[in-house]
Amino acid sequence: MRDTDRGHGRRLRAHHPHPDICELTARQLTGEDDSSDLQDDKAYDLAWAALLRMVERIAPDYKD
Repeated sequence: MRDTDRGHGRRLRAHHPHPDICELTARQLTGEDDSSDLQDDKAYDLAWAALLRMVERIAPDYKD
């Protein structure tokens, strides 16, 4: 990996999230977090509806 921005000569530094953020994300992804949107049926329905609208806008002939 390069340590300079492409063509701009600026040095890039890796940013590592705080360990608490990493732990929360892991709990959310594994379903261990009670407040996780990944376990929320209403969130699934909203997300699915949004994805369908996006597909219908981008590729209206997808059903064919």
